[in-house]
Amino acid sequence: MAQVLEQLLVPTPQLKYLLLTGGNSLPEDMAQFRKEGASIIVATPGRLDDIMTKVAELNPKELEVLVLDEADR
Repeated sequence: MAQVLEQLLVPTPQLKYLLLTGGNSLPEDMAQFRKEGASIIVATPGRLDDIMTKVAELNPKELEVLVLDEADR
């Protein structure tokens, strides 16, 4: 999905995305988010749950759009 999104964002370089998956610690992922920022977050279901329940600075109530894609299941 991130590869497809990367191609879709070519004409709009002002939009950045961040891919968050397991394998990194949550503090490492949040440090990357703070450093680079993102307009779009692509995350695995488990990582998204971690972010939405454990990271106060990313309040899900402030999201404009949330897309959940489980097409592979």
